[in-house]
Amino acid sequence: MKEPESVRFIDCSLNSTEYLLLLFNLHLSSFRAKKVSVFT
Repeated sequence: MKEPESVRFIDCSLNSTEYLLLLFNLHLSSFRAKKVSVFT
């Protein structure tokens, strides 16, 4: 059985959103680490 195109599209967009959030969190944590190292 083939799944509907819209379902696959929603799944893809959800995955890309999670991926972007993950990248954003990684960027924030590295930025915080740099900030901390500057202040110490």
